[in-house]
This record gives sequence, C-alpha cells and structure tokens, in this order.
Amino acid sequence: MNHIACIAFAFFINTAAAAPPTQNADQTTSVDASTASSSTVEADTTERATSLKLLVPNILRDQKPIWTFPLKLAQGKHWKPFLGVGIGTAALVVLDPYTEPYFRNRSGFSTYKTGLLRGRNTTLAITLTPAAFYLAGLAKHSKHAQSSGLHGAEAIADTQILSFAMKHIAGRLQPSDIPPHGDFRNT
Repeated sequence: MNHIACIAFAFFINTAAAAPPTQNADQTTSVDASTASSSTVEADTTERATSLKLLVPNILRDQKPIWTFPLKLAQGKHWKPFLGVGIGTAALVVLDPYTEPYFRNRSGFSTYKTGLLRGRNTTLAITLTPAAFYLAGLAKHSKHAQSSGLHGAEAIADTQILSFAMKHIAGRLQPSDIPPHGDFRNT
C-alpha cells in the first residue's frame, strides 16, 4: 500500500508542476542596468530554444563548458564553489570508513537494496520525471511544461555522459563489489 501511495504522490507532484502558470507568474521583473553590469557573474537570462529536434545538438553544446571547466579553474575562475564542493567531498571520503559500518550493520538499512528506492526504481523515477513533464505538456498544450521536460532530459544526459566517462577513466569499483567489512577507500 505504501508503494501505491508514493507513486500516486509522485504523479500528483508531476502533474501539478506541469500545470500552466498563473497570470501573476507571467509578469517579469526588470533588473537595474547598473546592478547587472556590476555583477561578477553574468547569467544568460534568455532561454534557448528546445524541441525534440534540438535535444541532441543542445546536449552536445552543453558538453563544451562541462569538459573545459578544469581550464577555467586553471585561469583562476570559479575557485570558491570548487573548493567548497572539493572539501565537502574529501570530508565524506575520509569519513566513509567510519560511517559506512553504521549503515551496513543496522537492520533498518538491510532492506535498502530491495526496498522502494533501490537502484532500478530510482533510475526510473529520475528518467521518467522529465518524460512526464513533456507528456503532460503535450496533453495540456503547455509549451512551458514541454520545455521543462526537455531541459530535464538534457540535464540527465549531460550528467550521465560525464558520470560514465569519469567512472571508466578512474576505474572506480562499485560499493556493491566490496565484501562485508571490506575497505571502501577504493570505491
């Protein structure tokens, strides 16, 4: 029964999020030109065109800034967010051998591999959410919902390309490949 309630809740959230915007949401705010020019980070406020035909070209266009990010770091750009994420990641890696046994040895987490959020179900939920937005947009004739679904699909593809390449470059072991009470420092 809990599984049905979770699926119904996810469907409700996806349908509600794909609803057309209200009249108040259509109003745009203007930014003072002096404030925008003094900003150290300039954001592109124009939304690029999205369609099924442009999905693959947009994904390919996204890959350039992803793969050239290390070059921007070498030029001295984006150091603060990089250090924040890097330090946080390093702390989690260092703490993993001490925190992992807690989760592996507790009965409450023993059903995680077979529970509702196991790998296949999580992958399906992440992948089907943009599809649900796109299909709801088609059904409701909402360009915004369709665009949101396509942007979500682009984001998933962008992250999966990077993830696939980095895992194969690093030769990373899966945590499931480590025996019980094994060393997780190589994962």
